[in-house]
Amino acid sequence: MPGTSERWLETVAADYSGALNGFFLRRTGSPSDAEDLVQEVFARLAQMEDASRMDNPQAYIFQIAVNLLRDKARRARVRQSEMHEPFDEAFHGEGGGSPERMAVVRDDLRRIEAALQRLPKKTRTIFLLHRLDGLKYREIADAMGLSVSTVEKHMIKALAAITRRMKGRTV
Repeated sequence: MPGTSERWLETVAADYSGALNGFFLRRTGSPSDAEDLVQEVFARLAQMEDASRMDNPQAYIFQIAVNLLRDKARRARVRQSEMHEPFDEAFHGEGGGSPERMAVVRDDLRRIEAALQRLPKKTRTIFLLHRLDGLKYREIADAMGLSVSTVEKHMIKALAAITRRMKGRTV
């Protein structure tokens, strides 16, 4: 039988899931992102001690939601800035396919392939289904009989391995 705080969390989740989903959907435009963010709100609530004693859960829940959106936007900005490569005429040139550039691209592809080969099969499969086949986390989770959270964890593991390999460290 669930304890008082578990029952409270179930009640709050039933009361606010729809409103939170709409809140996130309007701001992200992505149903899967909205679902993930709703889950994160309740995961954070579940980690709190004595959450069932708060006077105004709605205000607190939506403050968590706003903070999650800020964190998401901040992470997106960081990712974008890390992906930016300044234009270098000598490196990029008009032809775009200079021998130096092609060598760098081939080396990068070898590093990525090596990182992928060292991953556990399930992690590699999830990464390829998402990045090459364009499947959403929910679709991968359903197809493989996993939770979306598990798919996310495998993606994080794969991306971390590739990032380490691209920085020259071993996987």
